[in-house]
Amino acid sequence: MVHFHALGDRAVREALDAVEAARTANGWRDTRHHLAHLQVVHPHDVPRFRALGASTKRIAIMGDSSGGWTTAMAAVTGNIPYLEGDVGVRGPSSAVQAAVPFYPPTDFLQMDAHMLNDCKPFNGVFGLTDCHSDARSPESLLLGCPIKDCPDEVAVANPLSHIRDRRTPPSTRPP
Repeated sequence: MVHFHALGDRAVREALDAVEAARTANGWRDTRHHLAHLQVVHPHDVPRFRALGASTKRIAIMGDSSGGWTTAMAAVTGNIPYLEGDVGVRGPSSAVQAAVPFYPPTDFLQMDAHMLNDCKPFNGVFGLTDCHSDARSPESLLLGCPIKDCPDEVAVANPLSHIRDRRTPPSTRPP
């Protein structure tokens, strides 16, 4: 058995790659490799823990702002086939067991209304002229279209649109 300390997503992926290489080289034994201190795990690596027989004290995701959006999306979109993609481990569940999204954006089309000072600081940082609606905004680049021109894509990118009757993991948000 090997015990790994892996904080970031790259360290976790490399540790899981090492476990996979050991399982391939040595076969399966009555051992359970362990990863500890996980802080960031890429959602596509979550199912690898079970598939490789690796244990951890938790498989959760946490992030703030855009990382909060990623966290919220990972929490509510596990096992939605058209969102699974074709990279990473396929087959086992991609669902996470817990999520801590700190102030995630949900509806990209409503973000400009909540910006301070007519969005001037935000525009200055990103070199934009039209706040989040600008074709070069992070949200527009994420979706591949100016957000005002693609409301269907904006709806798919809204974590709240995926909750409905789905079972979601425990999530929390700061007070």
